[in-house]
Amino acid sequence: MEAGEGLGEAAVREVFEETGLRIADPGPVITTRRFEWEFEGCAYDQEESYFLVRTTAFEPFAAEWSDTERATMRGHHWWSIEELRATKEEVFPYGLAELVEQYLAAEDPH
Repeated sequence: MEAGEGLGEAAVREVFEETGLRIADPGPVITTRRFEWEFEGCAYDQEESYFLVRTTAFEPFAAEWSDTERATMRGHHWWSIEELRATKEEVFPYGLAELVEQYLAAEDPH
């Protein structure tokens, strides 16, 4: 988050910077995770907040990416819940497929 920025404002900005998608409101936080990690010789203590945002499929673009992001990004992929459940790739947050299913079920009035 940048100085003076609220969590929702940071989410709106980050979604645009990372994907090129403009959203008005990320909605409520659905889960968080905190962890420590190192990158390029620096130690980080990081907390991430996750939101469920609905959109149509689009092609992300890198106009706002930093040089580090350009160097480390290997690609993108739209995942179905079934693909998330079946993948051997490491996906964050852990249990993402189940978390999305839980929220979709809560929205379904039937």
